[in-house]
Amino acid sequence: MLIAIIAGSVVLRLIGIYDKECLSYDESNSFRYVNINNALVKDIIKNNKKPLDTVAEAREWFRIIYEIKDPLNYPRLIKEYRDNIGPLYYCILHTAFYFFGLNSRTGLFLNLLIYLFILYMFY
Repeated sequence: MLIAIIAGSVVLRLIGIYDKECLSYDESNSFRYVNINNALVKDIIKNNKKPLDTVAEAREWFRIIYEIKDPLNYPRLIKEYRDNIGPLYYCILHTAFYFFGLNSRTGLFLNLLIYLFILYMFY
């Protein structure tokens, strides 16, 4: 019975991963933290720089949101993040995004792997 429940929960999570159409507030914050881009975002907002409040091409925002500025620099990542989740999760998420690409599915699959690891440890 336990195996059936675990299999069902994994199937539901996989369906959720593939049916997801947008990022939640928490997921978008995770993206912002793990790409080590907070200094650039703060500078754009503070000084009202482009592409803020202008008509801009998607590629201008793409470089801010989806590019990792300082790959695998964990001390800087830990220094920049401001969240109530421990820094270990963000370090693991940063590494996954670096190797597999910064997209919503990478983060969700990482969460699924963590879920399976925790289930294994409990049972």
